This record gives sequence, structure tokens and C-alpha cells, in this order.
Amino acid sequence: MAGNNALLFDTDVAFASLSAATGLASTMLLFLVCFFASVPITMLMAYVPGTRTRQLYSFLTGFVLLYTAFGEGVKHIYMPAMLSYAFMALAPTHCGLLTWATVFPYLISVHAQNASGDTWKEGGMDFTGAAMVATLKVISCAVNYQDGTSIKEAQMTPSQKRLHITKLPDPLEYASYLVGCGSLLVGPTFEVRDWLAFCSKQDVWKDKSVTSKAKIPGALCFGQSLVWLVLHLYLDTLCPLTTVDKPFYASLNYPSKIAVMVACCFVSRCKYYFSWKLSESALIFCGFGYAGEGKWDRISNCHPISVELCTSGAKFPDHWNIQTSLWLRYYVYERLVKPGTKPGFWQVLMTQLVSAIWHGLYPGYLFFFSSSSLFFEAAKVLFRWEKAYRTRSPAVANAIVALNTVLTVVNLNYSALPFLLVDWAPGIHVWSSVSYIPHMEMLAICILGAVVKPPKAPSAKKSA
Repeated sequence: MAGNNALLFDTDVAFASLSAATGLASTMLLFLVCFFASVPITMLMAYVPGTRTRQLYSFLTGFVLLYTAFGEGVKHIYMPAMLSYAFMALAPTHCGLLTWATVFPYLISVHAQNASGDTWKEGGMDFTGAAMVATLKVISCAVNYQDGTSIKEAQMTPSQKRLHITKLPDPLEYASYLVGCGSLLVGPTFEVRDWLAFCSKQDVWKDKSVTSKAKIPGALCFGQSLVWLVLHLYLDTLCPLTTVDKPFYASLNYPSKIAVMVACCFVSRCKYYFSWKLSESALIFCGFGYAGEGKWDRISNCHPISVELCTSGAKFPDHWNIQTSLWLRYYVYERLVKPGTKPGFWQVLMTQLVSAIWHGLYPGYLFFFSSSSLFFEAAKVLFRWEKAYRTRSPAVANAIVALNTVLTVVNLNYSALPFLLVDWAPGIHVWSSVSYIPHMEMLAICILGAVVKPPKAPSAKKSA
């Protein structure tokens, strides 16, 4: 793989000896250097005085980190951002639609041209991950400005009321929001309204003690990220993703194959936990992670323990890739629901398909996100039955919770493997190795939920 000519050096030359010693691609090594450097660089923002100075600092440091990590690839971040900004300036009441119609297809073309999935499979790193996060930021900013200029507040949904903006951010505000001290390296996305309030020390950031209070939660979050990194590096030697391709895997029985799937996916998730927690720690250290009332989870992107012990697939988005899940809810899911109607399976499916395409044009992504729609729907059916029996028969309700927990573990890891394997053949191979049983189980639960309704909870009068 060709090195990334970032700044004044070629990564293949600069990291040749370290790459040979670690087995990591030179582009990945450079990315990790920039990623770890983003923590102290972002931390220093807490001590930069003045709104405009903070915005300038975040833009300059963010740009340097991005350009060092990805070289000329940053043009694929700034070109669509500038186009969207032009839409906001010239057509504010339609800028959200125009941005969706241009920036999202541009990301798809970037995925197609750069084969990002192949790069990641080979252990390399390119700019497409940053472009994905930038796309979320650019679209949300434009949509929120369109909402603020075209919809009366009385007609807005709760999320629109909280997130809309009525004033066009100036170029420096917009640029600092876009790159935000290197937050594009792995995310998470965040809202322009929150960022502008943070830079100007408004809202919860009026509290001058936020900076001093951030040290302990920031250090704890940073420590968590290192724990997940060590776990990933160690466990990946014992149960790498390639385990499902080993001859011994084919000879295992169904429960053993599922156990291998769970183990392989857990090892891979540790890598994501490390990345997201490290990024979160940086934004906590600078104070942006403060949510008020002593909470530091404004930009938290995962709750690892809650993911691993999740009792229902319906709760999974609350704990995994949280900020992207919220973005999908605010800018896709809620906007597919007509006023006065309830959301259904169609809205879930379309939202998941948007997520699949956002990740890239690979069959594994489509396999996972289309299956996850079934996963979520089956979990909702079990939850409705559990809720119906909670007062009628707690023992039955607890049994349903236990069943839902087991099925969540099985269905989640079974569905996720093709996402990690990326390509068609490996994904189909791993699913067919267990005869698609989890798919049939999820479909059966959904059909059962449509045909057999749970009993109604006893009324207060009868239970008195």
C-alpha cells in the first residue's frame, strides 16, 4: 500500500522500521500518532482565552492533525463543507435538502473511488472515516439552519426546538465546528449549537469551574481507553477475526460456533471502545464533554459494559455509537414519520439502510444493517410481551427478559460479523455456517408479534 505523503514526509519512509517491528501499516502508525496527540492538544483548548481565539485554535490544530494524518485527502472534507456553506448562505430555507442531495452522494462516490473497506481490512487508514464524520456534521448544521429559517418554533418537534439555529455561523465558527480539535479523526459527531455555546462559554459552560472539574473524569475516560486497547491487543492474538475461517470452526456444533462469533466480535468491539473513549477523553479534558449537573456524557459514544450486558436489541443504539445513532434518529428516522402517525418497521429499515450506505458500499455493511432492522423489531416484540406480563406474572416477565438477553447476544454478534468481514463471500459463509438459524428465529418472533398480541395489562380497577 502506498504511503500517505502528509506534510513534508512520506509515511512509508518515516515509519519503515516501526512498521516492520509492529506489523502495522505506515498509514495506521501515522494516524495513531495524530490520534494520541489530539488528547493533549485538545486539552490545551480549556486554557485558551476568548471565543474567537478558541475557535481559531480549534480550527488550526484540527486542520494540522487532519492534514498530517490524511494528507491531500482533507480536500474531500472541505469541498462538500464549502458547498453546503454556500447553500446555507444563498438558500437558507432549502439548504438542508440541497446538502442532503449533494454531500451524501459525494460521500458515496468517495467510498466507491477509494475502496475504504479494503484499506481497513488490510490494516491501513485513509481519510474516508474522517469524511464520514464530517458528512454528519455538515448535514446536521445545514438541516438545523433550514429548520430555524423555515419552520415556526411552535411547529417544531422537540429535537428541532433544541437543535435549530437561526443565525448563519460565520466562516471561522463553521470551520472550527467542522474540525473541532481533531474530532474528525474517529468522531464523534456533535451539534453546531452545542459547539458555539461551548466556545462562547454559554449554557452549562458559564460555570468557570468546569475546566478544573474535567481532570478526573477525563483521566478516568482516558484510562478506560487504554484498558480496552490492551484487551484488544492481547485477545486479538487468541481469537482474531480470521478464526471463523479456520478448519476447526467448521467442525464445531451450533452453540460452539455462536460462542466463537461472540468472542471474535467482542475482540473487534474492544478496538472501537478504545478509539471512542480516547476521543471522548480529549473532549472531556477541554470541557466540551460537560453535560451539566455533574455529568460528563455529552459526547459519549459508547457504554461498553452496557453493550456487553445489553438485555434487549432495542436498547443497543443507546449504548453503541451513540452520537451516530442520535444523528440517525434526528435527521432520518424522525423525519420519515408523518405528523400524527407512529413509526413502524419501514422507518427503522430505511434508517438502517442510510446507515449502511454511510459506512460504505460493501455487502457486509448492507447485510448487517438490514439484519439489524429485524433484530430491533424482534427485540421490540419480546419487550412488549415482557411489559404485558410485568404486573400479571413477574416470573414470566423475568423469563422473557432472560430469553431476550440471550437472543440479543446471539443475534447481535451473528448479524455483526459480516460488517467486520466486509465482503459478500465471507459474510455469507459465516451465516450459512449456522444455517441462518438466528435469521429464522428473528423472523419467527416478528411474525408471532404480528399475529399474536400480548395480553393487556390488568386495569387498576380489577387489580384493586
